[in-house]
Amino acid sequence: MPSPSRNLRAAIGGLAVLAALPPSLSAAPQWIWGSGKPNNEPVYFRHAFEVKEVTPAIRLLLSCDNGAEVFVNGAPVGKTDDWQQALRVKIGSFLKPGRNVIAVKAVNDGDTAGLVARVDTGARPGTVLDETGAGWKQSLVFTPGWETADFADSSWTASTVVAKLGDGPWGNVFAPPGPGSPGVVIEPKDLNLPPGFKADLVYTVPKSTQGSWVSMTLDDKQRIIACDQNGGLFRVTIGDQGEADVAPLQSKVGHAHGLLYVNKALYLVRNGGESGLYRLRDTNGDDQFDEEVLLRRLDGDGEHGPHAVVLAPDGKSLYIVAGNFTKIPDPDSSRPPRLWAEDQLITRMTDAGGHDPHIMAPAGWVAKTDFDGKKWELTAMGFRNTYDIAFNKDGELFGYDSDMEWDIGLPWYRPTRVCHIVPGADFGFRNGSGKFPTHFPDSVPPVVNIGPGSPTGVLFGYGSKFPAKYQNALFILDWTYGTMYAVHLKQHGATYTAEKEEFVSGKPLPLTDAVIRPADGAMYFAIGGRGNQSGLYRVRWAGETPQETAAPETGVNGLQKLRREIESLQNAPASPEVVAKVWDHLNHDDRFIRFAARTVIEEQPVASWAGKALEERRPWASLTSLLALARAGEKDQLIPILHGLAQLDWSTLTEEQKLAMLRTASVTLIRKGPLSAEAKAHACTKLDPLFPASSFALNRELCELLVKLDSRQVVPKAMALMGSIAQDDQVDLGNKELLLRSEDYAKGVLSAQASKPNRQQISYAYALREATAGWSPELYRQYFRWFNTARKFQGGNSLHGFMENMRKEALVRVPDSLKAELDSISGELTTTKEELPQPVGPGKAWTTEELLALTANGLSGRNFEAGHRAYKAALCSSCHRFGTEGGGVGPELSGIANRYTMRDLLDNIMEPSKVISDQYESTLIEKTDGSSVVGRIVKEEGDLVGVAENPLDASAVTSINTSNIRSRSKYPISAMPPALLYSLNQDEVLDLLAFLMSGGNPNDKAFAK
Repeated sequence: MPSPSRNLRAAIGGLAVLAALPPSLSAAPQWIWGSGKPNNEPVYFRHAFEVKEVTPAIRLLLSCDNGAEVFVNGAPVGKTDDWQQALRVKIGSFLKPGRNVIAVKAVNDGDTAGLVARVDTGARPGTVLDETGAGWKQSLVFTPGWETADFADSSWTASTVVAKLGDGPWGNVFAPPGPGSPGVVIEPKDLNLPPGFKADLVYTVPKSTQGSWVSMTLDDKQRIIACDQNGGLFRVTIGDQGEADVAPLQSKVGHAHGLLYVNKALYLVRNGGESGLYRLRDTNGDDQFDEEVLLRRLDGDGEHGPHAVVLAPDGKSLYIVAGNFTKIPDPDSSRPPRLWAEDQLITRMTDAGGHDPHIMAPAGWVAKTDFDGKKWELTAMGFRNTYDIAFNKDGELFGYDSDMEWDIGLPWYRPTRVCHIVPGADFGFRNGSGKFPTHFPDSVPPVVNIGPGSPTGVLFGYGSKFPAKYQNALFILDWTYGTMYAVHLKQHGATYTAEKEEFVSGKPLPLTDAVIRPADGAMYFAIGGRGNQSGLYRVRWAGETPQETAAPETGVNGLQKLRREIESLQNAPASPEVVAKVWDHLNHDDRFIRFAARTVIEEQPVASWAGKALEERRPWASLTSLLALARAGEKDQLIPILHGLAQLDWSTLTEEQKLAMLRTASVTLIRKGPLSAEAKAHACTKLDPLFPASSFALNRELCELLVKLDSRQVVPKAMALMGSIAQDDQVDLGNKELLLRSEDYAKGVLSAQASKPNRQQISYAYALREATAGWSPELYRQYFRWFNTARKFQGGNSLHGFMENMRKEALVRVPDSLKAELDSISGELTTTKEELPQPVGPGKAWTTEELLALTANGLSGRNFEAGHRAYKAALCSSCHRFGTEGGGVGPELSGIANRYTMRDLLDNIMEPSKVISDQYESTLIEKTDGSSVVGRIVKEEGDLVGVAENPLDASAVTSINTSNIRSRSKYPISAMPPALLYSLNQDEVLDLLAFLMSGGNPNDKAFAK
C-alpha cells in the first residue's frame, strides 16, 4: 500500500525498501516478506507446524498488505484484500494430528508490504500453535503444487522479518475491533426495541473471509447455518453464554438466498452461477456436507432471482419462492390456471429508467416440489420480488412482496405488501405501468400494505420465549429502511387482516434473514447484503417472565375451510360434478371464495359452463363467471359476454361490483376484441352517461374503457376532471408513522408528498394519450399545457421519464398541423442541467484507508453548504437522486446512513465496480459484424433491443436487431468512475461525506459548531 503517513514511514526506518531487521526484533508474531524490494509481484510462503489434538475451534488470524490467498494442507480456507480487516477463520476441519502446512500467496500494491499470521487454539486465552517469523519459507517463483502439504520446499529460502506485530504502519491488526474500526456494526444499545426486549451482538462477520450474510437456517443440533451472498456456507454454534463459534463448511455451492435443513439434509437455493435447488448431505459422518446434488436448475439470478426454500406444513414437500427475473421451472401442474397474460387495455409503458423491460407475466412465483426436486407444481404468481415466505400454524402461507420504488408518485405505484399466498393466486405484478390495482377481481389483494422498502426475511415467532402476541406474529424484514416489523394477523372471512408494529430498527441495519432458535427461545437475525458489513444479533425477552403462553391454535374458520375445499378442486379432472359443486360459490360475498371458485371453473371444459355463465343473473355469479369466460373462452364469445354484462343493473351494484364489471369488460376487449365501429358506438351510449362517476377508481376504469371504445365524450370530460382535481391524498406513499420513522430514508417519499404529484390527473393523461376521438385544437392545447404542470411533480426515479414518454407518445397521434405548436407548448420534461460548480481542490488520489482514518472518530464541525456544493462538484448529482434533486441513473442516495457504514459507503464510491446491483448493470452486446455495444437494455420489443449507451441519458436509445446480435453478457465495469473524489481537497471530502451521511439534514450533529 502507499504508506499512510510520512512520519510513520520515518519511524520504522525506511520500510519502503524493506531492509531486513536484526534478529532481536523477532518478537512473535512478526511481519515478514520476501527478499528484496516489493515489486507488485506475488510472494509464495509456506510453513509446517505440529498439532497434537485437532479441535474445531482452532483458528487462523492473518493480515497481508495488500492481499493474500490462504491454504491449509492444500485446501483454500480464505482470502483477504484489506490488511485493516484481519482474516479470522476456523481451520480445525482442515487439520490433522501431526504435521500440517500453511501456504500463502501474498501480493502487494505500492512500496510497503508485509504478512503476519498466527494460529491458536481459539480458546480464551488461546495457546499459540504457529506464527509468522524468519522460519517461514518463501519463494518468488510459482511452482505447481506449491500449496500442498507434501510439496518439497527445500530450495525455498527464509523469509525476511520486516517488523513485529504492533509496529507501524500497521499497528496491532489482531486487536479486537473498537469504535470506528473497520468491520464494526451497530451497537445493540442503539437498536430500537419494544419494552422488555433486549438485543445482543453475537458475532461480527469478517467481510474479507466470510462475506456478507443473506440467508440462515437451523440444523438438527440447533446450530445456525448461514451463507454469504456471493460465497460459501458457515456454521454458527451458540454457546451456553450466547457466544458464537463460527466455522466455514466445506461446500462448493454457496451463493444461497435460501437455506432449509430437514431430513438430515441441507436444501439450498443458489442464486448466481448455476442457479438452482441443491441438496447437501453428510454421507460419511464427519459433520461436513460431502454430497452436493443439483435437484433442479433455475433460470434466473441476481437480486430478483431465486430466493427462499421452506418446508410444507405436512413435512412432506418444499416450497420455493423466486423473483420476477426467474422463469418458472416448467411445472408439471399449476394451481393458477395457465391463462395469465399482461391484460392491459391501454398500451402499457415499460419503465422509463429501463428496468426489466422484457419481464412479463407471470413474474415472481411460488412453487411446490418434492424432496428430490422431481415434480413441481406452481402455487401462485404475480409477485415482483418476494424474497421469503412462511407458513402459520394453520398451514396458510404468507410472503412480503417488494414495491417498484421508482414509481412513487405515479398512479400504478404499489407499496411493499404482506400477501396471503392462497393456491392459484395472481398478485397482479405486471411490467412498467401495467401493475394491477388492488380492486382487479382477476388478482388477489394484500393482507396489509407496509410502505416503501426492500423486503427480505420472513418468519413466524413460533418457538420463541416471547410474550404471546409475538409468538404468533409474522416478522418481516426490510433491508432498505433497517426495520423489522411484527405483523399481527387476524382471521377475516376466508383470509386475514393485519396490523403492523415496528419491532426492531436502527441504522445502519440492512436486515437480511432471521431464525427462531427454540433451544434458548431467542430470535437471531443477520444484517448484510450487497457487500455490506454483516453481523449476527440475538433478540430475547428480558422483561418479566411471560405468564401467558402463545394463544392456542384456533384452526381455520368456516370460510377458510370452504376456500380450501374449493382450492382442492383446482386441476380436478373434467367433470360436471366439479362445476356444479363450486358454481354457487361464484356468487359468494367473500372475494377469496369467489376467486378460488373461478380458478376451478377456468380449468373445466368451457363448453360445460359457458351457457350457465351467459344466463346467470345473480350479480357476483354473473360477474365472476363472465370474467372466467373472458379469460378461458373463445374469440366468438365477445358479444355474448358483453351482452351478459349489459343485463346487470348498474344502479343496483355496489362499487366493488361496478369495478368488477368494468374490469370484466376490459378483459373481454383485450382477449376477444376488437369490436366493430357500430358495437363501439352502442357501448358508448351505455357507458358515456356513467362517466364521471363517484370515485377515482371508477373514473380511472371508465376513462380507459371509453378511450378504447373511441368515445367522443371522454376527452372533454376527462380534461374537465384533470382541471378540477386540485388535491390528491397520496395514500399509496405510506402512513405518517413510516415516513417520520427515518427522515433520511423518507426524503424521496416526502418530496413526492411535498410536490403532490396528482395521480388522478396522471392516470387520465395516461389514458388520453391514446384517445383518437373527441379532440379539438383547444382541448389538445389544454392537454399538452398540463405537462408543464407535471414538471413540478417529484417522486420516484422514473416519474419524469414516464411523463416525458407519455408526452411523446401523445404527440405522435395529434394532427400534423398542430405538432410543432403542441411540442413547443409542452416542452421537454427532462430537467435542464444546472451549471455545476468546480471543485475547490487541490485534490489528491485518496484511498479508502486514508478516509476511514480521517472519519474514525466521527464527523463534526463540518459545513453543510460546502458539502452540498461538493455533492455537485464531484458529479454525484448527475447520476444519483438525493432528496428532491439529482438524476435517476444510479442508486438513490437518500438515507444511505441507514444501510451503509462509513466503510461500505467508501467502498461503493472508491470501487464502484466491486458490487454492482443488477438494477444498474450494463450489458455487453457483441454484434455479428464484430462490433460491440455497451449499455443498459431499456427496451425489448419484437426483434429490436433498445440500448442506452449514455449512462446519463436513458432516452437516447440505440436499436439493434436481434438477428445482428451474436451474444450478450453482463458488463462487470460500473458506469460510475472510480476516482470522483480525487478532485476534492480534504475539507471538501469530509463535508461531502457528512452531507451524505446526514441525509441532507443541515441540523445534523455533524454540522454543529
